[in-house]
Amino acid sequence: MHIHRPKVGHGLLEFLKELGTIVLGIVIALFLEAQVERIHWANEVRKGEAALRKEITVNDRYFQDRAAIAPCMQRRLQQASALIEEASAKGRLPRVDGVSPGGLGGLVEISAWQSQQAAQVLVHYPDDELASLSLYYTQTLQAEAWRDAEGVAWRGLAIMDGPPKRMTDADVAGLRVRLQDAKTYARIWEVNAPRQIDLARKLGIRPLPLDRSFVARTCRDIRVDSTGS
Repeated sequence: MHIHRPKVGHGLLEFLKELGTIVLGIVIALFLEAQVERIHWANEVRKGEAALRKEITVNDRYFQDRAAIAPCMQRRLQQASALIEEASAKGRLPRVDGVSPGGLGGLVEISAWQSQQAAQVLVHYPDDELASLSLYYTQTLQAEAWRDAEGVAWRGLAIMDGPPKRMTDADVAGLRVRLQDAKTYARIWEVNAPRQIDLARKLGIRPLPLDRSFVARTCRDIRVDSTGS
């Protein structure tokens, strides 16, 4: 009777082949999973970029409008200041109309950016693009606060509107505070609206036409009827 002992070398070789097959299968599976993940996030980035471009285009128009009316706002502030000094000197105001420019609360959108943050898509953007977008939206968030605070200042100045009225020292002091606030925000817009426009251009946003009706409405002078005082 002949007894054949197992061939150890042959068994080890088979084992290594099987192990190699398993490892290779795992590597291929991981690679394919990574590719699927990469394709998924690439699609999400493309959709996100389209949404952000649309949103930035809307915002860009408002920033352009604000840059266009900057000289008008300075003129309006000078007119309001002259009226306040007249009230201080005479203790009264003439008939005044249109002190507040009105309509400064234009559309500033951040919803697409917030959605991209919530969905954790932004971490998949190229670093340079993400840096520009982050800077743009940081200032856009601030712009919402500037717009709202500026509106409060002008609504405070709008108490000068209407028929002739007496003005106390306290009234004049309150108007001067509101005027200073309005001046501060006018300067903020004058500096930062062009910066936002420049950032939008760097992000490849093509400008829309100005809102001519907004510019024309905002650039009207304050109307004063001294004959009715």
